[in-house]
Amino acid sequence: MEPKEFDIEFPRGDTCPLLFELSDLNGNSLNMESAEIYFTVKKNYNSSEYIFQKKYSRGEIELEGIEGKLVISHSDTANLKYGRYVYDLQLKDGEYVKTLLKGSITLSNESTHLINE
Repeated sequence: MEPKEFDIEFPRGDTCPLLFELSDLNGNSLNMESAEIYFTVKKNYNSSEYIFQKKYSRGEIELEGIEGKLVISHSDTANLKYGRYVYDLQLKDGEYVKTLLKGSITLSNESTHLINE
C-alpha cells in the first residue's frame, strides 16, 4: 500500500499542524505503545542530508482513534529559505516500518521575519 501524498504550503515560520492516519491495511488502529514517528524534511528525495528531522514518541503525538496529529513548529522553519522541500512521515516499531505520508512543503513569503519578533 502506497503512502498518501499530501502537499503543504504555509508561510515560513508559521506553526503548522499535520494530520495523518494511523491504521493497518484493515483500517484498525496501530499500536503506538512502542512506535516512533519520524518527520523528515529534505531539499529533494535524493539528498542523504536532511534539513530537519523530528522524532515523535507516544506522548508527543495527539491521537484520536486512528487519526494522529503532530505540529511543525515555528522554530522548525523560521530560518529556512523560502521555497519547496520534500518530506515523509514514517512510523517505526522495531523492524516494522511504514511511510504514512509524503509530499512537498512550500514555504511562502512572510512579512514578519524572525528578527522582527
